[in-house]
Amino acid sequence: MPAVPDASARGRPRLLARLFLLLVSVFLPTAAASALWIEHRRVESLDAALREFALARMESGGREQAEAGPFAFQDPPARPWRPPASALPPPGSFERLLVEEYHARPSQGPPLALVRERPMLWAYSAKGASLNPDAPRLSADAVELASGGMGMAAWREPHLGVQWRCVLVKMPWEDGPAALVQVRRVDERAFGPFGGVYTLGTALVLGVVLVLAAVLAVGPLVRRVRRLREVVQMAEVPDGSLSVAGSVAASARGRGDELDELAWTFDEVSTRLRERTRDAARREEALRRFVEDTTHDTGLPLTVLQMQLAALEEQLRLGRPVEPARVRAALEEVHYLSALVQNLGASAAMDAGVARDVRTPLDLGSLVEKVAQRQRLVAAVRGARVECGVPEDRLVVEGDPTAWEQALNNLVHNAVRHGEDGGHVAIVLEEDGARRFRLRVLDDGPGVSEEELARLSQRSWRSDAARVRHPDGRGLGLAIVRDMADQHGLELRFERLRPRGLCVELSGPRTGRAADS
Repeated sequence: MPAVPDASARGRPRLLARLFLLLVSVFLPTAAASALWIEHRRVESLDAALREFALARMESGGREQAEAGPFAFQDPPARPWRPPASALPPPGSFERLLVEEYHARPSQGPPLALVRERPMLWAYSAKGASLNPDAPRLSADAVELASGGMGMAAWREPHLGVQWRCVLVKMPWEDGPAALVQVRRVDERAFGPFGGVYTLGTALVLGVVLVLAAVLAVGPLVRRVRRLREVVQMAEVPDGSLSVAGSVAASARGRGDELDELAWTFDEVSTRLRERTRDAARREEALRRFVEDTTHDTGLPLTVLQMQLAALEEQLRLGRPVEPARVRAALEEVHYLSALVQNLGASAAMDAGVARDVRTPLDLGSLVEKVAQRQRLVAAVRGARVECGVPEDRLVVEGDPTAWEQALNNLVHNAVRHGEDGGHVAIVLEEDGARRFRLRVLDDGPGVSEEELARLSQRSWRSDAARVRHPDGRGLGLAIVRDMADQHGLELRFERLRPRGLCVELSGPRTGRAADS
C-alpha cells in the first residue's frame, strides 16, 4: 500500500506553492522591468512627437512671429503679443502709455489647464540665448547636443509646479532668434520612473496574464508529478509487478517528455534493485542454510569419528593390536564427511545462483574411471564392489568438470551407501547413437517403490527405508545431480530393477571423441 506522508512532510511547502512563489518572485522584477521599458518607449514616442510639433509650428508661421517679436515670443503666449513699433500708437499718446504699461506687468503664465492640453514653445538663438525674459534658461549640454549631430536634446524639469518633458530642437535654418526651439509638455508620473497609472497598470496586467498562463501550464505538470509519486509508492510491493511507466500512461521511450523518461528510468532502476535484492536474499538464505546444515549434519559424524580415533589411540597406547573394524568405521565416517561437505557446498552455491558455469570439453570415460576408483575405496570398507565399463574410444562432452565429477560422485556414492554390504555397483557409459551418450549407475540394493521414484531427486526428501538405514542423511545428493543435469541440458531418469535394485540413468548430447578433438 502507498506510504502515508508524515506530519512533517505535510507541513512542508508543496511543489505548487513553491512554483507559485517562484513565479511571484519572477513576476515582480519582470513587471518592474516591463514598466520601465514601456515608459522608455512612451518617452521616446513623446520626444519624437514634440520634435515634430515644434518643426511644424515654426515652419507654419512661428518663425516669422518669433523674428517679428523675439522679446515676447512664447506659445501659448504668457501675455498678449505686442505689435511692432510701426503699428503702435504715437509716442506720448494715452493709448501708447496703456500698451506700454500693460506689457510692463509681470508675466502670469498661461493657465495650467491650457498647458496640460498643448505643448509650450520658446525660441532661442544658435547660442541658446532668448530675448524673451520669460523663456527658461538652457544648459550648455542641451545646447551642445541640439547643435551637434543629435539635432535635439531631451530632459525633464519642474516648471509652474509640475514636471515637464523638455525637448530642444535644432531648426532647419542656421541663424536668427529661433535657430533653436524648446518645446515642452506636462509629463506627470504617478510612479516616478515607472510611469503613470496606465504604464504600470499595463505592465501589471501583462505580468498577471503571464503568471496565470504559467500556473495553468504548471497545474497538469504538478498533477502528473503527484500521480508519479503515488505510483512509485505503490511500486514498493515485494513482487515488483507494477510498472510505473505503464501506470502513468507514459509515452514510448524516446517520444515522451522528461517525466515519461523519469518513469521509464525508475522502472529500469527499480528492476535492477529488485534483482539485486533477490540475489542478495537468495545468497543470504543459501549461506544460512549451508551454515545450519553443515553445523547440524557434521556434528554426529565428527563425534563418532572422534570416538573411533580415541579408541584407536587407546589401543596404540596400550600396545594392543589395532582392530580393523574400528579403522574401517573411522574411514567410513571420513568419506561420509567429505561427501556431506561437498554436497552442502554445491547445494548452497546452486541455491545462491553463484554456481560456476564453465563449459570445457572433458573426457567422460576417464572421469567415470576416476570416480569408480575413488568409490572403490569407500565400497571396500563395506565389502562391496564397484565396476565400470566405458567405450574404447573416449567420449567427449562439454561442461563444468567439477560439477560433472560431483554429480557422478553423488550417483555412485548414493548407490554404494544405500546398497547392501558385499553388494555390487556397476557404472556403464555407452554411446547412444552418433551424437548422444547414456550413463547408467546400477546397484543391487533394496531399491524404492514406484511411488517414491518420482520424488528421488527432490531436495531434502528421503525414502522411508533410507531414513531407517541412514537417519543422519539429508537427501541432497540426487537433488544436486538434478540441478547439474538441468544446468547442462541432460536427462535424469530413475528405474526400478528386478528383482531388486535401482538404475539411475543420465543421458545427453556429446561433442565427439577425444581423439578427434
